[in-house]
Amino acid sequence: MAVLLGASGALTGGLVGLVAGAAWGGVGPDRVAPLVVAAIAGLALLADLAGVRPLAVGKQVPQAWGRLFGARLTAVLYGARLGVGPLTILRTWTWWAAFVVGASLGPWPSAAIGAAFALSRTLTILLAGWGATTGLLMRDRMGALTTAEPTVVRASAAVLAVVAVSTALA
Repeated sequence: MAVLLGASGALTGGLVGLVAGAAWGGVGPDRVAPLVVAAIAGLALLADLAGVRPLAVGKQVPQAWGRLFGARLTAVLYGARLGVGPLTILRTWTWWAAFVVGASLGPWPSAAIGAAFALSRTLTILLAGWGATTGLLMRDRMGALTTAEPTVVRASAAVLAVVAVSTALA
């Protein structure tokens, strides 16, 4: 199930990146300057640290999917939605920063960034829920994810900051 979840997320994340990169090529500048990349990353980091909620629907995947469909199809649907950050509960501005910077690099780099973000999000969910057993109630499993979330956001922000500084200095 984890493979289906990750694969469908990577596919939709990559597709969104591909479309964004192609659209940027028609309307935006060729590339965003390294200093602008650093500024975008810095703003995302500041917004995350300040607790500003990112633009997103702020809802989980419909629970009815688990009752209506088999486990495999539910994993594919959940992954597909997870791959497009703002279609779920998005707690970090990292997706938006990566989306803008990726789009400015063109369709294929943008697709790779979208897929990488989806895979990292899937891995985060799997790692955060690793200790949860099937015997736990759903609220307890969600509690484990919620408890791990601030650490994941801080780690994502730190990685984003390192990448932005590296890009600006390159």
